[in-house]
Amino acid sequence: IGDMRSAPQVEDLKKRMEDREHRAVANAIADARQRVGEQVRAVQETMQKTKGEEGFKFTDSKIGNLKDLVATMKRLNFSQDPEFADTLQKIEAELFDFEPQEIRDDASKRKTLAARATSIVNGMGSLYKKEEVTK
Repeated sequence: IGDMRSAPQVEDLKKRMEDREHRAVANAIADARQRVGEQVRAVQETMQKTKGEEGFKFTDSKIGNLKDLVATMKRLNFSQDPEFADTLQKIEAELFDFEPQEIRDDASKRKTLAARATSIVNGMGSLYKKEEVTK
């Protein structure tokens, strides 16, 4: 006994499955953008503080974790979103050129990183806002 579904039913089922897959991919990318934005914002906030000021807690992992996240997100950008890819490239180019000890010791480098991170977060615009896709 074979499948009793008609061609229109099969096509409808196929369309619903494709729509579900599209939503899942879109939501995964939205989550990735949010995570990247939060990490860049954390770097920005830390770099805006003066060494010794409350809230200035800079560890090597602040930049190391962002490097790891960017590398992972570049591999996981399976939708090949060009805007997200450009943002990841900008983060690499602008936030990873100082060693952690340099950042810790040099207020001007922290100021430079703060300005760069601010520019990146502001440039992310809608990329940084998590908007779940429900359609």
